[in-house]
Amino acid sequence: MRTMTVTRRGWLATFGLALALIAGAAQSPAHAASAAEINADVYATMQKFQLKVRSGHDLSSRAAGILVFPTVVKAGMGIGGEYGEGALLV
Repeated sequence: MRTMTVTRRGWLATFGLALALIAGAAQSPAHAASAAEINADVYATMQKFQLKVRSGHDLSSRAAGILVFPTVVKAGMGIGGEYGEGALLV
């Protein structure tokens, strides 16, 4: 059985590639959705929730508020982060 040994050069190459990918992603222009786009996504998500969850309509009508994030993007490699745009429905 062969064992795989990772050299210092291999670790440095992997780390360098990861840094290059992160730096490239950070330089791309950010696009934030407008309030109208966010609201449309939030209400569409709430409709899907109320259709798919049996007691969703009852639960949402009794809640004091609902925080809705239609899309959340997660990324990580050792250290991670999340990003999403949403709204609080009161």
